[in-house]
Amino acid sequence: MTEHTTRYLLFTSDTCTPCAKAKPVVQQAAEERGLLVQEVNLQKSPELFAEYDVRGVPALLGFDLDAEIGRKVGGLDAKAVRDLFDQGEAL
Repeated sequence: MTEHTTRYLLFTSDTCTPCAKAKPVVQQAAEERGLLVQEVNLQKSPELFAEYDVRGVPALLGFDLDAEIGRKVGGLDAKAVRDLFDQGEAL
């Protein structure tokens, strides 16, 4: 059996109200599935926003073997987050 290499990045900003609302939704969905989501903050890592071509926040990106498998941008409700996690689990 091969080990999954799916990883998730949550792009946020300190000045983004929807980001503050999305964080606990993403964290709870990730914990329920035993997934790790790394947060990338615009104020601390602006170069990663450019590298991953993130133009809006909050943004949740999924990767498998460094290839992007999905992206959700804007208001991240529980369904949108679960849908992206489902994409990763289907690999």
